[in-house]
Amino acid sequence: MSREAPRDLETLRAFVNTVELDSRRDTARTPETLRVWLVEHGLLEPGETVDGAGHRRALRFREALRRLGEANHDRRVDLAASEEVDAVGQGATLVVRLGEDGAARLAAAGRGVDGALARLLAILYTATADGTWPRFKVCRNDTCRWAFYDRSKNQSGLFCGTACGNAVHARAYRRRRSAGQRPAD
Repeated sequence: MSREAPRDLETLRAFVNTVELDSRRDTARTPETLRVWLVEHGLLEPGETVDGAGHRRALRFREALRRLGEANHDRRVDLAASEEVDAVGQGATLVVRLGEDGAARLAAAGRGVDGALARLLAILYTATADGTWPRFKVCRNDTCRWAFYDRSKNQSGLFCGTACGNAVHARAYRRRRSAGQRPAD
């Protein structure tokens, strides 16, 4: 089963997954690597730069999105993550644009890192409006925390894949065994 998100929400998922927590590989580790990623994903023009302050804003935004994805498991609100997203929104210029089909869309009007983050905010807004946002989740395996799109019928997915689910269950089993508890039948 694919864990990719539909349409533009996949770009937001890919942004959150620019860091692999288990391997500590971060494709947005520096302003330059973030710039390359944003250009490759059509969020930044090739000639634009990313400075240190913009890089820090982007990484804070990325982690706020990760926490919001974690909160989606319980359909709760993470106020600190919401405030971080709101702070990014303060620097974003978003406008309503009418497409050729006549449909209104939220779009970024700015340039640079703030414009790129505004594009990601527009994706977040659209996902909340079209109902896909609650399925944007983060793996409950604390060594993984990979963003995934929950395609389960009842939206009960907890892990990005079977391997993470098995690892969490195996760790819980080992903890119970070491504590002298019998495994449940």
